[in-house]
Amino acid sequence: MKIKIVPRKYVPSVLPDGCTTLAVDDKQSAIACFSSKDLQAIVARNNRVVGRRPGRESQREADSGHDGDFQFQVKSARGVSTIVFVQASNEMWAESSISRRGLTDLFAKAFAATMKHWGWMPSHLHVRIVARASTKWMGLSRIRRHKGIYLMWLNPRLLRDYSSQSIWRVIIHELAHQKRSRESEQPKDGEGDHDDRFCELLGMIDKIAAKNPDDCKHFRDDAVQ
Repeated sequence: MKIKIVPRKYVPSVLPDGCTTLAVDDKQSAIACFSSKDLQAIVARNNRVVGRRPGRESQREADSGHDGDFQFQVKSARGVSTIVFVQASNEMWAESSISRRGLTDLFAKAFAATMKHWGWMPSHLHVRIVARASTKWMGLSRIRRHKGIYLMWLNPRLLRDYSSQSIWRVIIHELAHQKRSRESEQPKDGEGDHDDRFCELLGMIDKIAAKNPDDCKHFRDDAVQ
């Protein structure tokens, strides 16, 4: 990986493939360019971090396999780019109502919205589509900012039983958690912290949540309809 620190005003509007920008402070940005080996190492390292869960959850994830993995890159109109790794089993894709390309398009739509309304999108996002011990959640987030990687889990049931609009709303919800954590002086993992600022961020994009605060503070499975 090659990293170059430059004043923010000198960040090019269009970055080469495999490169992204990372905020250093209010005046400087880092331009990081990753080789194919770098990207593979990030995924391998992240697998080890994410896999440290107790009991049935870890076993279930191990049993599911990840042979349905893929990755893609999204560039915003402002030239900011993000690299997304998606991990899922072929069995999950066989049951899913949305294709890999369809999910890619939903993330691209979500990032376009976050850039427009928040001026931000994660530099690297690792998405795992896998069942956990509890099936009540639709999405979860973790923040590993010191490694420049944001983590997101999506419930396979979301991709199987819900509409594309519902999936998009859950993605936005989890990105709002990550943006809120990034702003916090004491960032948390992003689970369950539906404070006023989080709801403000979500309401900028999700108009249903904006109209009904309960959809933000008490997010329900049926709220993604």
